[in-house]
Amino acid sequence: MVGSHGDRLEKAVAGLVPAPGAIPMLSTVDPSGDAPRTDARYWGRNIREPVRFWPAVDRLLAEQDGVLFVEIGPHPVLARPLGAALARRGRTGRVVASLRRGEVPAATLAGSLAELYVSAAPVRWSAVHRPGGYQVELPPLPLDGERYWLPGVARGEQGGPRGTDGLRAEVRLVDGTGRVVAQFTSGAPDAGEPAEPVPPAPGGGPGPAQQPSTVDSASGVGTEQVAAAVGRLAAEALGRPAGTRLSRVRGFYELGLDSFSMVRLVNRLEETFGVELPASTAIEYPTINQLAEHIAALAPTTLTPSDDGRTEGGLAVPAARANPSTRPDAPTGGGARTGPDVEPVAIVGMACRLPSADGTEAYWRLLTDGVDAVGPVPADRWDAQALLGVAGSAPGTGSRR
Repeated sequence: MVGSHGDRLEKAVAGLVPAPGAIPMLSTVDPSGDAPRTDARYWGRNIREPVRFWPAVDRLLAEQDGVLFVEIGPHPVLARPLGAALARRGRTGRVVASLRRGEVPAATLAGSLAELYVSAAPVRWSAVHRPGGYQVELPPLPLDGERYWLPGVARGEQGGPRGTDGLRAEVRLVDGTGRVVAQFTSGAPDAGEPAEPVPPAPGGGPGPAQQPSTVDSASGVGTEQVAAAVGRLAAEALGRPAGTRLSRVRGFYELGLDSFSMVRLVNRLEETFGVELPASTAIEYPTINQLAEHIAALAPTTLTPSDDGRTEGGLAVPAARANPSTRPDAPTGGGARTGPDVEPVAIVGMACRLPSADGTEAYWRLLTDGVDAVGPVPADRWDAQALLGVAGSAPGTGSRR
């Protein structure tokens, strides 16, 4: 379906005379070649032939380190594969988006420019700011003049060194009835020192209750706190207001996340928890609870606090929480969801290759009839043997024929 358009495009621009480029170009049509001549034949091939994105990026990273990628488009879709390419080659680099769906374009571009600037990219500020402007100093911060220095302590002294021998941290978790349900200690008592018993619960009951703790003793990261952070970031990826509560047992697709927003969610989770997550993480663990349990087993013990400095169990937490009564976490019936958050979906056009179908109508019939249209790799488009690789070994390869 698409190949014929390449022929039409080549005929339409047959009189095109390309000029030499001022910026080096690495083409996904012929990644192994030199800078292409962008004539009519090239643009026809660009439509007819497969996009060889991975070989082009891999060639670039094989020759250079510290590459800054800027994705020009209405929404970032290449951040994950580019990040995988950097990791595959062991290269340093950064991927910056130009625009994001649902965000103010000027603000997104300004943020992207800031990311490039702190990554040591040269910025022509004269092109950013209009000519004729001038710089002014910010007004000084008004201080009350109240002193908080301890009396009798000279500057540079903090009371002298203090030993830590004999110090020990201990945390006890108590339920709503005052019952101690778990206890954590930073270190064991000294040799010969008897361990301090856990005091009994009010009413003469036993000490620690034999019930599962919500804290992962191996990593020190609480699954409940991780789930709260995952829910907050998922709501952020959906563009919901701060404090929105999402159901933890409903699938991400059911909550409204699409492939783009799930990529953004995985990126934010990597930044928040300091772990590496595959692009398919939100699909393999499709609910907030399942994803939280997975991250709790991977996350380090120390995590970055939130922007306002508040933490909960070492995790970033939202500044405000929505009233659960204003947004139900789970559906109340078996019917479809209704309300202001539900928008009708209308497919107004399609332009793509369709498996075992010569048009959209035939494609819909395949879907409604449940036909398995999976077939062999087209020999006229790809070399199946060259694409076959060990699962997860490299982007741009497959694990099955």
